[in-house]
Amino acid sequence: KEVDLTFNHALSSIVFSASRGESSSNIQITGIKIEGTFIVEGDFNQKVSKDETVTDRYVEKSVPEWTNTETAEKKIDNDTHYSPSFTPFNVTTTPKIFTSGTSALLLIPQTIPDDACVTIEYTSGSTSLPGSATVYFKDFVNVDTGADEVDRWEIGKRYIYRFQFGNGKLIYFNPSVENWVSGGTLYTDIAH
Repeated sequence: KEVDLTFNHALSSIVFSASRGESSSNIQITGIKIEGTFIVEGDFNQKVSKDETVTDRYVEKSVPEWTNTETAEKKIDNDTHYSPSFTPFNVTTTPKIFTSGTSALLLIPQTIPDDACVTIEYTSGSTSLPGSATVYFKDFVNVDTGADEVDRWEIGKRYIYRFQFGNGKLIYFNPSVENWVSGGTLYTDIAH
């Protein structure tokens, strides 16, 4: 027998990309750190029930959802921050994701906490001077919808947070993501 199975992601995926303006050069991202009070636990209900009209058949009755998440917040701070590992990333004028796979942040869908922020570390210029910038997630702008902020990460969606180094010009980037529904591309300018 042949069985068709469809799997959808139950979490939210957060990845980071970067690009630079033509006037900026020699920028290399060396580290990234995510902090904040995130919901890290919950119960996932697939909402699958037995079909009473057909023997041994189960159907999805409604949209799957997460429950019991509101009381399970965990503070990701300086001692327990999330800091994905990746090879130092040379920033180009074309936006590219530098966190993916095991370095992507997978979270229970949730309202983005007010204290959630990301600190990016980089070197810049011919002398490779170190720099860093901290940006709150709610300060990113959604370039796909024009909204000032994305205040919630939804189930099964990938959110690409992009750092734009240099001349401050907005570069629109519409990713094609396999197996994930795009949650939007968000950006911020880094003055250096």
